[in-house]
Amino acid sequence: MTSEDDHSVTRTQSRCVCQVTNFSSEELTIPKGTILVVAEEISEPLVDGINAGNGSELGLMTSQQRKRRNMALNQKLLQGKLDHLSKEERELIEPVLLEYSHVFHD
Repeated sequence: MTSEDDHSVTRTQSRCVCQVTNFSSEELTIPKGTILVVAEEISEPLVDGINAGNGSELGLMTSQQRKRRNMALNQKLLQGKLDHLSKEERELIEPVLLEYSHVFHD
C-alpha cells in the first residue's frame, strides 16, 4: 500500500491465491519468493456492484456494450483493408479476422 503523505511502500502479510498455467511443453520452475502478482485493494461497494451485475452504474461497461464497441472498432480497422479481395473472399476471411481481432491488428 502506498501512503499519500510520503509515498513510502509498506508491505502487509496478506496473501492471495493466483493460478499459473503453463501452456508450453517445457517444465516451469518458479523460484521461491518470486512476485507473480501485485494486487491493489479496492472498495467493497465496487466489488459488491460488480458481483451484483451493476457494473454500468459504477462506470463499467457491460459485456454487450464492450462487444458493440469492439465490433465498431474492428469494422473501422478493417475498412479498406480487404478491398483487393473478391466479395466471396471477403465473406470468408472477415469473420475470422473479427473473431480473432486480438491476434490480427493494424
